[in-house]
Amino acid sequence: STNRTIVFASPGLDNIAPGELPGYTGWGRPEKTLARFFTVHSVSTDSPQVDQEFVVTVKCQGHEDCDKGSSWFYLRAYGPAVVPGTMTHHSVNQNGWYDMTFVFRDPGMYTVEVVLTFSNTPPISSFPIQTEQPAYEGFLLPGFPLLVSVQQPQRRQEQVRKDAHRLCTFDDFTETSPTSAMNKARWKVTGRSNGPGYDSQTIDSPVSTRGYISNVNSLGIRMEYQYLSNCKLLPEEAFHKSLKDQRVFARCPRKIQIIYIGDSVLRVQKDKMREFVNQMENV
Repeated sequence: STNRTIVFASPGLDNIAPGELPGYTGWGRPEKTLARFFTVHSVSTDSPQVDQEFVVTVKCQGHEDCDKGSSWFYLRAYGPAVVPGTMTHHSVNQNGWYDMTFVFRDPGMYTVEVVLTFSNTPPISSFPIQTEQPAYEGFLLPGFPLLVSVQQPQRRQEQVRKDAHRLCTFDDFTETSPTSAMNKARWKVTGRSNGPGYDSQTIDSPVSTRGYISNVNSLGIRMEYQYLSNCKLLPEEAFHKSLKDQRVFARCPRKIQIIYIGDSVLRVQKDKMREFVNQMENV
């Protein structure tokens, strides 16, 4: 007889289980895709560690469109935190090779996904495109998802950050490159609605706007945008009107103007800030 082991996924309160994060496409997947021509060639290590690059090299073989390096991807890993990835194409002698790089900031079990979004993207010189635009594909590459266990080095466990618990500053909020945000912060899982011992402090009804905003009516997973420097954002309590002249912005001598630049998600932030600064004449 053959010995068999059944492993039950038990993510706990601060982890996202495999397949628990919503899908990576909102479009119908087209039949024509080159995803089947990709294979996982190698991984950089079978023991990934915190703050070290974890690289998965994939190769396209058998079709010239993806072999020449014009494929695009969507990369993400999720577990104790949600981690984006970056893609590097081997443009010299190895046109069909792509490196998918992830840097984990927290130890634990992660689900790694590499999704082919466009098999053959047109060159930038062809824009604006006069013919039919390529369709978004959204197929996982063969061999994915991967499950990886990320370890934390002993020296990291002993390290104490010098700037822990300081308030975040302008330098923390602004980005200086396309990847600077990835090196500053991440969305960290802090709780789950279906976890043992969960006690709701947010909603009074089964579904509410506040519950949706805080994820308990959507993902059911609570997350915080936490900085690697451990700097802290101002807590909601700092805006409470009961603080009177100790309230945030209350002592600012000049009128404060808050300008929002971004997509529709900023409307939620605008409404939240309006709720915070209610009845403040200088904002």
